[in-house]
Amino acid sequence: MFMEKFFAKRGTYPGYEMYSMDHLKLVVASAILITIALMFSCRMKRKSVLKTIRYATVAMWVLEIGKIAFNLWSGNVKSLNSYIPFYFCSMPLYFGLFAGFGKNTVKRIGDVFLIVGGIIGGLVYIMSPSTTAGTYPAFHFITVRSFIHHGIMVYLGILMII
Repeated sequence: MFMEKFFAKRGTYPGYEMYSMDHLKLVVASAILITIALMFSCRMKRKSVLKTIRYATVAMWVLEIGKIAFNLWSGNVKSLNSYIPFYFCSMPLYFGLFAGFGKNTVKRIGDVFLIVGGIIGGLVYIMSPSTTAGTYPAFHFITVRSFIHHGIMVYLGILMII
């Protein structure tokens, strides 16, 4: 039953409402996880931060590929964004590669985007998740993936500032 609901096709179960108790739980869980991650990494050296950016970028890519696979499997391919990441919050996928693996100007561009776009974009989504609210249940693969993705964005931005 758990896995059936977690990977249910769009519209099978009612979606959570924005600013509801379910949304509040997702916001609180995201805040707690971001805080714990920052507590463990606030004393990192520059080299360790670079490794963290690389691992986090790979994790975001794995989650994105999982989302694309889910959308293809469930028949939820209504737009190009369903299977090709070309929306604002997919930019950390690319700029994370710049920041983690780039050199000089390319690395700087990646760093700046992760700090500014990551924090702002991540917080805006966490506070107002318009792409999943009303569409999927709170504890659904797409919803959880989205909150993890945007939590990583916020985490990386704050980590780089620290």
